[in-house]
Amino acid sequence: MKKAIIFWFSEAEGGRGKPPAGEEYYPTIQSHHLLSSNAEFIICEGPHKVGAMVIR
Repeated sequence: MKKAIIFWFSEAEGGRGKPPAGEEYYPTIQSHHLLSSNAEFIICEGPHKVGAMVIR
């Protein structure tokens, strides 16, 4: 299992009002990269881009 850092976009940027609750989150990501260290992804919830994720 890989670990990642998630940067949530603000509501003004089109993101969520607050981060999801809980320790696990299964987002839809937008990228063609493999899950390698320092890979970056955009997190989408439906048609909305709500955050960015960097694999560590």
